[in-house]
Amino acid sequence: MIQIKKTIFRIFIFITCLLGCILVLLLLVQLKDNYKELLKDKDFKTGHISNLEKENVLQTLRILQDGYTKRDVTAIDQCVKNTFSTKDVLILGTNPTEILTGKEGAKNLLYDDWAYWGAVKYNLDRSRFDQYGNTIYMAMSGEIKIDFWHLRLPLRITGILTKENSKWLISKLQFQYDLNTNLIIFSMLTVIGFSTSLIATLFMFLLVKRNKRSAPREASRY
Repeated sequence: MIQIKKTIFRIFIFITCLLGCILVLLLLVQLKDNYKELLKDKDFKTGHISNLEKENVLQTLRILQDGYTKRDVTAIDQCVKNTFSTKDVLILGTNPTEILTGKEGAKNLLYDDWAYWGAVKYNLDRSRFDQYGNTIYMAMSGEIKIDFWHLRLPLRITGILTKENSKWLISKLQFQYDLNTNLIIFSMLTVIGFSTSLIATLFMFLLVKRNKRSAPREASRY
């Protein structure tokens, strides 16, 4: 019986080591893929907008970029005033809980981003704009260097700007990490499998060790 438990224990050790190696490999692949995404020259094409209106839109976005570069929280009110619409503002952040509305929501987003998130860089020169009357759809790439981890991650930013008093202001804005979600899902599944196998291995280790201690006592009775 003890020999069977030892065999099962060895099998669990093998599975745990195998899953651990797979997990490390997936993380290395994810880091390599992330690095490649940062180096990609992502161009969302020109779009349908005149050069004049495009320059007007870029003026607004440059103000936002300047705010993310300096990250001066005392300048948030002025930045929001010069970049966000006076109505129907909706912002979706990278965090699932980041669903913000109105100018107060915009202020909260900028405060959290500037104070705690990291340095954001927009690739304004490779952005796309499509104008439909007084509405413009935008799409562009970017990157974030997260303060806590010192890790650079690619971003994809989309949004809508509306014309108010001859200025283009942001009405809708969405940030998302531009990562390979398939790798993330496979990594999560591997973590679950590795954790389960590790717990089972530790359990079998304790069981085998307990049986080894009790075996001499059983033998001494005879």
